[in-house]
Amino acid sequence: MLLSPVGVLLDQRELFGLEHISYLNSSISLTFPAHIETIRMLNTHAEIRANIKRIGNEEFYTKFTEFTKAFLESEQNVTYLTGDCVNPTRTAYESLLKCKKYVDDP
Repeated sequence: MLLSPVGVLLDQRELFGLEHISYLNSSISLTFPAHIETIRMLNTHAEIRANIKRIGNEEFYTKFTEFTKAFLESEQNVTYLTGDCVNPTRTAYESLLKCKKYVDDP
């Protein structure tokens, strides 16, 4: 485990996703409207990590890493939620949406 700049312990599973967030943010900003769902998910993750009163759910962190990896491996294909298409990024995104964000969520 590593200690993040805000004092939060990070494990190896999260490092893949976190090390690419600045890269994602810079490239997403070029085509903002097409990536609104991705930006919301990045913001959700940041909000959970920054919350000092509640504990983030491990499953959420794992699924976030899976989503980030799938999005990067798709070369940041912005059509992952278009129509009825089935692809690894959409599957990871939808799985992440259904996941509890905090350990004390019902």
